[in-house]
Amino acid sequence: MTVGGAHATVSSITGTTYGAVSYASSNTSILTVNSSTGEVTPVSNGTAKVTVSWAGDASHCAKDVDVNFTVNKASATIKLSEAGSERVVDGTHYSGDSYTLPTTTEATCSGKVLVGWSKVEVEETDTKPIGNYYDKGTAVALVAGENKFYAVFATASAGGGSNTESVTWSDKYSANTVVEGSELPIGTNAKVTHNKGTNNNNCQYYTTGQGIRVYGGGNFVVTAPGNITAIDLSFGSGDGTNAITTDVGTYTNGSWAGSATSVTFSVGGTTGHRRISGISVTYSGGTTYSNYATSCCTPLAQVEGSANLSQWNAGVHIY
Repeated sequence: MTVGGAHATVSSITGTTYGAVSYASSNTSILTVNSSTGEVTPVSNGTAKVTVSWAGDASHCAKDVDVNFTVNKASATIKLSEAGSERVVDGTHYSGDSYTLPTTTEATCSGKVLVGWSKVEVEETDTKPIGNYYDKGTAVALVAGENKFYAVFATASAGGGSNTESVTWSDKYSANTVVEGSELPIGTNAKVTHNKGTNNNNCQYYTTGQGIRVYGGGNFVVTAPGNITAIDLSFGSGDGTNAITTDVGTYTNGSWAGSATSVTFSVGGTTGHRRISGISVTYSGGTTYSNYATSCCTPLAQVEGSANLSQWNAGVHIY
């Protein structure tokens, strides 16, 4: 179960029961339960049990059965104060205009893994959501008021064949953001890291030109879990003319071809810059993903007794 998520219900009991049935929580600070209906409400993260009790009758003894629950934390809480200068993340003061979305979560989802976050709920789809979707680890600009993100889970499969992942930086950033030295996701697996190299200027996304500026003497490194065979770059408005070279393969007019798991793109000169607005990477092997969704159902684990439990919504969010 997840704090703030959907409720579970101890819905039925296997076998014959005698006398009135009631339900009780072992720790109401972690979960509460309706004594008559068995509806369980998560309160805070931790473990607790629900005791199902039969009163018995003139011919049968009373009996108790325990069902254990684990309640997961509902990720982080991100809010800005009215002054716009203070954020609180999981009860801790946080300063900055952006927040890096978590790469792990305590929630599980029918064997699916966390692949990213979305500002809107996502119905199950075999292709990566677009629009309000952010890969895990993305630094997102915070806005005044509520900042809510739903966890997106997907089914992971051993790779084979060809995979293509891409990113458009204006979809990731809505404000000027320094990206120097940060490993940024291009998709679920492919990554890129920007370095200023011998230049004094940090690599940074600018809304003017809608691209990441890499200055003369700087570079960016593209990696993938499989063999990279093609990389295509797109450029923002006002892009410079500095030459771009690579350490392996062949690069011409924004397109790279070759065979490598890591490719370094170097920007020539000592002044000027290039404005990279997007990257597309094609590689073989690696892990592929399907069945993307912000929620799914999974049976709650039963530890003792024979109580049948209803399913629950495992979607989690930051709010």
